[in-house]
Amino acid sequence: MQQFNSKIDPAIVLILTVTVLFCLSIAVSIVTETMTLESIIVAMVVFLFGCIIPLWLLFSTRYKIVDQMLIINTGPFKWRVSVDEITEIKETNSPISSPALSFDRIAISYGKARQKTVLVSPKDKAGFMEALKQAQVNL
Repeated sequence: MQQFNSKIDPAIVLILTVTVLFCLSIAVSIVTETMTLESIIVAMVVFLFGCIIPLWLLFSTRYKIVDQMLIINTGPFKWRVSVDEITEIKETNSPISSPALSFDRIAISYGKARQKTVLVSPKDKAGFMEALKQAQVNL
């Protein structure tokens, strides 16, 4: 098994930090202004989705190559891509939402019946691409 952590751009850390602080202030404001069961539930939902999930994404985004499988983890989300289904690997700076904490990304196209693409941002891009190629060779 080879594991690669996501490269992290300061801009993305800033966005996530502002999101967490904003949602935390909203949750605290909701609870301190009205102490009803409904307000506490709303505050908990805001806290969960606005604070916990962004932090989970920040600290858990990684890519593993296990046997002939690429496993992408980010927060509560997980992708499993068989390396024999990978049709293209190319560098990109696409800003679309993806399990990547940097805009210095790799687009991985895969799928036999229906073509899909996932963007990743391993800190060690060269090592990651070499590990993927090696896994494809070992099929």
